[in-house]
Amino acid sequence: MTNHNIFHDPTGKEYVKPDGVEAAWRPSVYGLARNEAGDVLMVKPGWNDQWELPGGGLDLGENVLDALKREFFEETGYRCEVATEAPIHVLQDRMYLRQKEVFVHTLCLYYLVKLTHELRDTSAMNVEFPDEVVDMQWVPIQDCNEKTCHFVAWSLLRTLK
Repeated sequence: MTNHNIFHDPTGKEYVKPDGVEAAWRPSVYGLARNEAGDVLMVKPGWNDQWELPGGGLDLGENVLDALKREFFEETGYRCEVATEAPIHVLQDRMYLRQKEVFVHTLCLYYLVKLTHELRDTSAMNVEFPDEVVDMQWVPIQDCNEKTCHFVAWSLLRTLK
């Protein structure tokens, strides 16, 4: 039986949601970009030593695909085009966001994206959190596993291997 009061932070540490504390709803979007070699564009946040796909939470009232483009740009400095109107993968999870000290039920939507031909612009990166992204690389898919990739990214990447 699943304990619905267990939530995980971005490092995988478990937190028990106290009774009487409501969990917020947080839909999020992530972009999967691959280069000609099949490598995946990944980011590494300052608070976790695992690779993640560029993406994050939707703002209230924001269009899903607009949020994906915004989040992808904020985390990579690259503009992207969404290659699929429907998500290519979906994950439901319970997370504890330590920076905001909130428990959330999250629905992660993953989309295939392509980089535009615009030059990379890092002016919008790390604006809200200075260490949101400390590294970015094209990671070979064969190097991706449950230890090197955050579970939110790994839920999709394991299906691509």
